[in-house]
Amino acid sequence: MHKRQHFKLANPAWDAAEEQWMDAIAAGGALAEPAWLALFEAYGDLFVRRLEFWSLPPARAEEETQELWLDIARGAVRYERKGPVRSFLRQVLWHKATHYFDRERKVERRHDSLADEATEALAEEALQLLVPSWRTDDGWPDFRRCVHDKLEAFEQQHPRLARLLVFMHVEELTLEETASLLGGDALKAKAEVFSARRKFGPLVKPCLELWPNRGEGKR
Repeated sequence: MHKRQHFKLANPAWDAAEEQWMDAIAAGGALAEPAWLALFEAYGDLFVRRLEFWSLPPARAEEETQELWLDIARGAVRYERKGPVRSFLRQVLWHKATHYFDRERKVERRHDSLADEATEALAEEALQLLVPSWRTDDGWPDFRRCVHDKLEAFEQQHPRLARLLVFMHVEELTLEETASLLGGDALKAKAEVFSARRKFGPLVKPCLELWPNRGEGKR
């Protein structure tokens, strides 16, 4: 038995109603709005639950839901009766949700990447002010002291990463020299230095208030 016929026999009234909704939306006019409401009641929860799963703010969820129905409206005009309306709508719902969240994840990854880069830069910049050694008799003594204290605290939690930061940014050793001292290859050390900067950066952020002219007069 043809799949379409099987579906109609299993759900004849429901399938007929769905086809009427789609026809009304495609045609526009006075019957379009009631058809929208019927569709929303039948299928809205699928998409809304998807949005709630990803903890999307209510305002954003409402915007995305509105866009979804516009997509369905455009699809209704192009819809060809090659299968159950329900399957068509579910496909649109799933495609919309998948496309949206793929896009959101890309944006979030980019934001995370930029944040990581800023954090790494802050960690490196702060540590360079300790070169050649921690002193309080020249520029930004309070800031240097703060960075030094944070570095000591960081060393208690991550001794290897702290030593890596000191070797790279305070003693200004090369990556190869640092890897040799820590025991390991340069590739591993390179990955560890990124991790160390990202972990240390947030710790040193509170010190910024002691560095009012950051970006000016650095060594």
